[in-house]
Amino acid sequence: MNTELKMAFGLSAVIGVFNLSSLLGWFNAYS
Repeated sequence: MNTELKMAFGLSAVIGVFNLSSLLGWFNAYS
């Protein structure tokens, strides 16, 4: 696997998890 590809995949995974957790926190705050 390419190092660049692995880095891009890891970065998008981190961003996805961050977005998911912030969305979850926002949902909990308003429910």
